[in-house]
Amino acid sequence: MTTNFPLLLLAFFVAFVLVADLFRRYRAIALAFFTLSLPSLLAPNSDLFMRIKTASVLLPTCFLVYARFKPRIERFIHRLIYAVIVLNIVEASVIDIKTGNYLNLIAAIALMLALPFSQKHWEISGRYNDYVVHLPSFWPLLYTSWNLCFLYSARISTFGYALPLLLAPLAYALVLRRTDLYFQARAYTFGFYLFFRAAFGDAELMNLPQFDLSAWYSSEFALAWSAANAAFAGALVYIHSSNRKRISTVTHRN
Repeated sequence: MTTNFPLLLLAFFVAFVLVADLFRRYRAIALAFFTLSLPSLLAPNSDLFMRIKTASVLLPTCFLVYARFKPRIERFIHRLIYAVIVLNIVEASVIDIKTGNYLNLIAAIALMLALPFSQKHWEISGRYNDYVVHLPSFWPLLYTSWNLCFLYSARISTFGYALPLLLAPLAYALVLRRTDLYFQARAYTFGFYLFFRAAFGDAELMNLPQFDLSAWYSSEFALAWSAANAAFAGALVYIHSSNRKRISTVTHRN
């Protein structure tokens, strides 16, 4: 690995943060970009799996941006995006099983259980008509660690791209102290990346040797990371459930 890896990592991180903020502030630009990105699904330099993966992100993101032009989220869009999030977690979990990363499944299950389904937790609000999902405060952090652990075990050759891609929306939400904006930032950054991966997959920028972190891989570290995710998930879900029960009890008494 060359010494310019940290600079490349920082450059991609900053670029993804700027993308999240640009598309948040200017929904018309976001809608135009993701709508015009759909023909990239026909690009010949991506295999069938990547086309399906890209379609499963770009199409729902188009609906997400469209919802920001409405006073509230339509039921179809809410259920579509909810289903895509769950399917994304399930898809990664199947690969975790194939690679023997079993402990990471505990975090995946916790993420699905803690993801709010009721539409009252999903809304359009704020100065920029944000697509808001009221998540448990731990959810974005656990999702990021779980997803990075999955990619470390299954996609180490592109792990360098995964680091800024997953850390950027998390940092964006945490700096703003708005975990409810996490999904919007994640959709924009992931969709932006997948578009360039589909359209320009053969370009040098999308195949940087510095981002192949195969030399970092250790099966012992992967096991320790998945075990930490499992413990983290168990503790956080327990605390979250206890708090919900306490609030429900207090409300019922009042």
